[in-house]
Amino acid sequence: MELPARVDFTSPAGELLLKLTQANGPLMFHQSGGCCDGSAPMCYLDGEFTIKRIVIEKGTCWLVPANKDYQALEVQEHNDFQVWGIVTYVIKSMRNVCVD
Repeated sequence: MELPARVDFTSPAGELLLKLTQANGPLMFHQSGGCCDGSAPMCYLDGEFTIKRIVIEKGTCWLVPANKDYQALEVQEHNDFQVWGIVTYVIKSMRNVCVD
């Protein structure tokens, strides 16, 4: 029995994954059941990717950075907003990872 593909990706994404694997060894990805208040999703917001905590306050969704030097972002109906995944663990330092 042939199993269906579990992941679809573009050629550039595949090339990036290959380079990251060659530079760092095996990679692990985890898709969580979804995001909720307090989770740390990787989001696409109006053309840019960001990782921030989700905070729901009085019916308003905020993306709150861990670094207090940056401002929280309010997610509104007119925003192009997508959750791409949830950061659940950081297993390996990504410092000095260079992908050309």
